[in-house]
Amino acid sequence: MKKQFPLFLLLFFAFTCHAVIAQSNDSINKISDERSFSGGLVVDTSGTMRLKMDLVISMLRSFVELNGTDDQVFLVTFTDSDNINIRQEMTTNKEELEDEIENIFIQPGRTAIIDALWAAADYLVDSSKNVQGRYLILISDGDERASRVKLPDLVAKLKNENIAVYIMGIAEQKVETKLLDKIAKESGGRLFVPQTRPEVLETAQRIRQEIRSR
Repeated sequence: MKKQFPLFLLLFFAFTCHAVIAQSNDSINKISDERSFSGGLVVDTSGTMRLKMDLVISMLRSFVELNGTDDQVFLVTFTDSDNINIRQEMTTNKEELEDEIENIFIQPGRTAIIDALWAAADYLVDSSKNVQGRYLILISDGDERASRVKLPDLVAKLKNENIAVYIMGIAEQKVETKLLDKIAKESGGRLFVPQTRPEVLETAQRIRQEIRSR
């Protein structure tokens, strides 16, 4: 003879399981939010980016707004090897970052993407201690012209220091994806090529999610 459980017991059991699962998910999300990350925003300000700078600034704003309270971020702009500038040193202050983002402007020089990432990685390693994750976000059209550092050396450095590079490919006409895709994949990051402001916001959210899931 089969035993039948009263309906109220079955409902109680189902409710209890749901509550436990929800609490577990909340705990996981809380742990994820409490993890601190250190990273850098590396922005190509060469002449080929001129007509897309409004889109670039939108992306930077979106990402800063999504940062956690304890996340540390710095801002670098670059053109050639002699014009790589830390516009904002490592900070958790969103207002400081936003102020510097508003003051980004186009500069002369032949683009040195590899050198800029090398310099940003150096600064990131020196400035971030006892953190769970390191990353760089590069915004560029991929038009590499004048770097002194070789690509294999950069890739080895990023791997050794466990720095993932996420790349936002933005260009007036066509993004040169070959170099950008290799850097992203080899470092454990990813290349995105958004075309519109809504896509930029979506990409910023996806990058944040991927950084926190590493």
